[in-house]
Amino acid sequence: MALTKVDYNMTKNITGGLYTVSTQNTLTAAAAIVFSGTTARRIVKVQSTAGTGIIDMSALTPQIQAGTVDGQELLLLGLSDADAIVLKNGNGLKLNGEWVSTANSALELFWNATSSLWTETGRA
Repeated sequence: MALTKVDYNMTKNITGGLYTVSTQNTLTAAAAIVFSGTTARRIVKVQSTAGTGIIDMSALTPQIQAGTVDGQELLLLGLSDADAIVLKNGNGLKLNGEWVSTANSALELFWNATSSLWTETGRA
């Protein structure tokens, strides 16, 4: 299911409880994207530490923590053009090219427990 409209300032579940919003991840080059709980659908808002600039997460193994449920969906929302992160194919991700978490960008992924990979299903 692809989202057609996302409120980038949400602080609670989307109406109907389809997705659970995680605490914002403010990242450094040394820490993977994390979330808590076993909810099948999660939203995680991401950016690098203020003033850090754009950081490349691709050297981390994994770049995003492992999923907790086979088929789990994860929607990453970018918050900043200046303090963004870069995710690349490999190290736990199967992407159609690199993704930069600029403001209002989105990356949809699902967890494949068999291959231990977050696989891209869409981006905006």
